[in-house]
Amino acid sequence: MTTMSKDKIPFVLFEVGAGLYAMSAEYVREMLILPPVTRVPNMPPEIRGVINIRGSLLTVVDLRAKLGVASTKSELEGLIQLLRDREQDHRN
Repeated sequence: MTTMSKDKIPFVLFEVGAGLYAMSAEYVREMLILPPVTRVPNMPPEIRGVINIRGSLLTVVDLRAKLGVASTKSELEGLIQLLRDREQDHRN
């Protein structure tokens, strides 16, 4: 591993809703495609469940819920409702 000066530490950028966030790459161990999530009863809404990564259980936190941003499901449902409401306009 190479040593970097503090002014050259890379960042991981990600979007949550309309917000753009950055996290120092030194705190990121790896990035992967999300495997199946196992729900855990009686957890707060921001805790989606756990995943198994090479025999270790990791907690999955929904940053949208934690930051108070509408879920993608509710955004999609809103868009579908908007299209239904405007369906006649589209037909005309």
